[in-house]
Amino acid sequence: MSMRFLGGYALRSLRRGGQRSLLAVVCIAFGVLALVAMQLLANVVGRATNVEPHLKLGGDLIIRGSGGSLTQEDSARLDAFVRDGVLTGVTMFAGGPAGMVRSGGSGRVHFIGRTLGVDPATFPLVGELRLRDGGSFADAVGQQGSVVLTRDLAAALGVTVGDTLRYGDAAREPARLVVGGVADAIPDRRGQSMLFSLATADLLAGDGPHMRWAAATAVNDSSAAVRIASSGLVVSRAVDERPESASRVFGIMLRGAGLLGLIIGGIGIAYTLQVMLTRRRMEIATLRAIGYRTHHLVLLFGFEAALLGAAGGVLGAALAIALSAQLVHLLDRTAGALMLEYSVAPGLLVAGPLVGIATAVLFGTAAILRASAVRPGVLLRDLPIRPARGAVAGALALNALLALMFTLLAGVIMHSFVAGVGVVALAAVGTLVLGVVLIALLWLVVRLPLPHLPLINMARANLRSRQVRSAFSLIALFVGVFSIGFAAAAMTSGRDRVASRRGTDAGLNMRVYAAANESAAIPLALRELGAGEIIASHEATVRTVDSAGARLSMLDHLAIHDVSDIASLVSLGAGAEWRGDELAVLVPDLLRDPPFSRAVGERLTVSAGDRSITVDIAGFYEPLDTEFFSAPRGMIGGAGVARALGIAGSPTTYLAALPEDALDAAAPTLGERLPGSLVVSRRDINDFLVATYQSLFMFVVAVAGLALLAGGVLIANAVSLAMVERRRELGVLMAVGYTSRRVLRTILLENGALGLVAGIAGIVGVRIVVAILNARESSIGMEFGAGAAVALLATAVLLAMLAAGAVAWAPVHVRPLEVLRDE
Repeated sequence: MSMRFLGGYALRSLRRGGQRSLLAVVCIAFGVLALVAMQLLANVVGRATNVEPHLKLGGDLIIRGSGGSLTQEDSARLDAFVRDGVLTGVTMFAGGPAGMVRSGGSGRVHFIGRTLGVDPATFPLVGELRLRDGGSFADAVGQQGSVVLTRDLAAALGVTVGDTLRYGDAAREPARLVVGGVADAIPDRRGQSMLFSLATADLLAGDGPHMRWAAATAVNDSSAAVRIASSGLVVSRAVDERPESASRVFGIMLRGAGLLGLIIGGIGIAYTLQVMLTRRRMEIATLRAIGYRTHHLVLLFGFEAALLGAAGGVLGAALAIALSAQLVHLLDRTAGALMLEYSVAPGLLVAGPLVGIATAVLFGTAAILRASAVRPGVLLRDLPIRPARGAVAGALALNALLALMFTLLAGVIMHSFVAGVGVVALAAVGTLVLGVVLIALLWLVVRLPLPHLPLINMARANLRSRQVRSAFSLIALFVGVFSIGFAAAAMTSGRDRVASRRGTDAGLNMRVYAAANESAAIPLALRELGAGEIIASHEATVRTVDSAGARLSMLDHLAIHDVSDIASLVSLGAGAEWRGDELAVLVPDLLRDPPFSRAVGERLTVSAGDRSITVDIAGFYEPLDTEFFSAPRGMIGGAGVARALGIAGSPTTYLAALPEDALDAAAPTLGERLPGSLVVSRRDINDFLVATYQSLFMFVVAVAGLALLAGGVLIANAVSLAMVERRRELGVLMAVGYTSRRVLRTILLENGALGLVAGIAGIVGVRIVVAILNARESSIGMEFGAGAAVALLATAVLLAMLAAGAVAWAPVHVRPLEVLRDE
């Protein structure tokens, strides 16, 4: 047989197959779609999380001064090491203050994950920094006040090159910055980042603590580290601390999910080929009668399966690109600290059709061999096909061989033979256990005492005759319902916990970080919006040490308050006496207990800029509101401390209580009136957290939805097979008076029952898992409400009925005479 004959015969057969050929392509497309999409997603996450240590640190070595921050003398020493060849390159970093930023046209703020000052002339030493416009990083941050934003931060703020920003925090007046560039890639792949020059870092830090360190490269980092350490500098080497285990597990999970999707697609095409070859019994008999041998038919039908696999593979790979891009977009909105770089590996696009061909041939081989080996006399006389002697043993051997071959394919897909065996074994055991349970539930459902109506009786009889065949459809639907239900319970629980921790929107619910020239106008603007209580404070970053000279980093933030405002913010510990005008401070209550063990009356040295003073601990406080939004942090001082440190004119923060119904409009209104200040409400923070949970929920639902889609595909195949087997039955029913609509309703009722069984089982499974988790850890407090359960159950039933109706529509509308004449 020539390739021309094989191709022409296969294409004609597939065209005559019509709907069944289309279903076969859909099955393979679904499997390849799941596999390629999950593989692309695993690649994206793997690249983002598995960052090489020298890229994460910025070089082979991290160098700090003996006192923490590098001095001018330390920098000169590093330059000498470069000239001597000990180091091949050095770049300086400055830690920027964490804070908030707003675009010029928005009143709302965005919290930045990281700010970093760098030397534009030497950064980056390793890795790639790529700007969206292709320009130079040194040019983008060359002017003081120019910054480069990572693309995710720029998108969140809605800004582009040339736009202005206001950036600051409680201890610094908001500074005006200009977007000099947007980075599509940075060496350590951290998102939510703002990069700027060392000069801009000096501007933003002002008189506050200013940490500098260096990253360096060396031909021999081990010997270089020894030389540098001997000079009195502190050196740490790039140690491989990549979370390989976490990213590897995540990758295995994603590839495993894709492989399970491929198995489901393979089962679907096995069903479909069985249907197609059953319909062609007379054709097979004719071919055998005119001299075609078994191996000829195996080659013919195998080539058809390969064509179906190739078509499904191409379609699935194309759909996988669109699906994976959307999944990456959803994950990007939840990952926050990761810059996910989406790219399509050409090898995967080539592998998609090849995997589709391999899956179609492997899963279709049993049906092809069974159809090709039957004697023509049996087919022409329409006799029952009886298995030949030794057929059972041969079938078992064949299935074992095919299972081994698919396991090898799974090992290639999973990048590990052991992992491939594990996924296939898990699929086999899970299928067996779930199948038994779900078939048992279906057996109970079809035997429930129901009204003896003709449609119900027919549906129950048909379900009883194909309980085992429905197992795969039930399993796929169950997995989809369970996955989405559990994700809904987990995400709802997380959202509710955020809401419960936040409390209500009442009380002190608005913060304004004031620009110096707008400070006087802020109280008036807040009162015009209906603010009740308004509390002003001066914030400063300080350096605090105890009498033994030990640094107390928890007290590096100082808030200056009036005594009259304290009762609205904190409760004081017993015996605390604080008037506000003395050189005394209040500190958090947790410092009273070990390992801190601070006491009232203990003396501390506080430094700001070039001034240092000694203060007493006047007492301990606990915030009235545990939320960071309005809770004080660090030390609380009064006017006496502010005068002594010379920070009476430090940046002012206003905390106000606005009516809850005014919060949504307050931020834009204040942002317009106060273009230099930063405005944030309690509701803004909660909305941000809720949006993150919703994005994560949508990502999980999108992945879990593939299982529901698989259930619909398998139901469509099962119904298609049933339509062939029940062709005469349907013809007889319509001949004795049953209308097409009535027969279709029976089919919809049958498959709606499958969706009902799978949906109920999935919902019960979610409730059991939620109950177990709540029992083991009461703080989880997960709930799966009745509304979500009803919605999922309705989705499963509707999907099953739609899939069945789409396939059964054409067969039930064929004229009964054509069916009975077998036309």
